[in-house]
Amino acid sequence: MPLFLLSQPRCVYAHIPKTGGNSIRNVVFQKNYEGPWFGESLPDEWSHLFKFAFVRNPFDRLVSAWKMFCEGTVDDAWKLPEGGLLNMSLKEVVELGLDSSALFGHPWYNKVKRTPLVRLKNHIVPQTHPYHGLQFIDYVGRFENLSEDFAFVANKLGLDSTEL
Repeated sequence: MPLFLLSQPRCVYAHIPKTGGNSIRNVVFQKNYEGPWFGESLPDEWSHLFKFAFVRNPFDRLVSAWKMFCEGTVDDAWKLPEGGLLNMSLKEVVELGLDSSALFGHPWYNKVKRTPLVRLKNHIVPQTHPYHGLQFIDYVGRFENLSEDFAFVANKLGLDSTEL
């Protein structure tokens, strides 16, 4: 599970791809975090901390990942390490998502090499898969209600800014 220990204030964030996580980690918490952390259970010292995550409509999340990996981003800030984009139809991406034998994860998590297909699979593996760690989370917000749900998180953590 890709969990991050955020600081100022200390809390735990489960970053599920394509749910606003980069904004949360890099803008709100200004890159003040440790991680990612992968494991089957939480470290004992994290048990008392507030733990949160955001999820997204599964189809919208899948299409967003497909566009990022296969069409690129508006400013081309994101590219595969090898350069370029994957050449896959949306149907092929759906089939990859349904393929339970397709590898996903991170080298720290399961020693899998991060090929472009593994990276795509990481972005489309179901949000409820134990890899994401939702079973440990205190609060799950929705991407579709990001402003309101993050305002709840900010209030819970005593943050001044509630705007992403």
